[in-house]
Amino acid sequence: MKKNKISAVINTWNESKNLAECLDTLGFVDEIIVVDMESTDNTVEIAKQYTDKVYSHPYVGYVDPARNFALKKASGNWLLIVDADERISASLREEISELTNNPINKYNGYYLRRKDFMWKRELAYGETGNIKLLRLAKKNAGRWEGKIHERWKINGKVGQFENPLFHYPHQSIAEFLKEINFY
Repeated sequence: MKKNKISAVINTWNESKNLAECLDTLGFVDEIIVVDMESTDNTVEIAKQYTDKVYSHPYVGYVDPARNFALKKASGNWLLIVDADERISASLREEISELTNNPINKYNGYYLRRKDFMWKRELAYGETGNIKLLRLAKKNAGRWEGKIHERWKINGKVGQFENPLFHYPHQSIAEFLKEINFY
């Protein structure tokens, strides 16, 4: 049985504090695509330590155009979308590999449960307690739509993984307040 190829896609903008830890959790994928949106820190240099597939895309204030650009650059049968402040757990890595290579897989995409952590503590209540994001899909099964809190619109059946994606936003109170004010 031929193994399906998985491409991880990461869009970045000034993510030097997060990117290496994220990329360290992607050793199981076949290809890493980083599309940077005009970072002014050393994000691009960090990305180039992990992959030669680093592209530039104009920063327009939201990620949707850059994500669709990144999807076109990926060559895998399956595309895994990861933000630089997210980490793929070991159990999720195994589940992704198993399901994407299952010959009787009926799904075109998968939701990932996300566990949010703030200042080294898991957020278990409120809107963060049960977040599910569509982040893995077959190539050409859909496209990204929206400007803020965009969605990946997938054609066909969509399943859900059991194991979590870890999210580490807001390294400080100042970053947290800045993002709240932005949105």
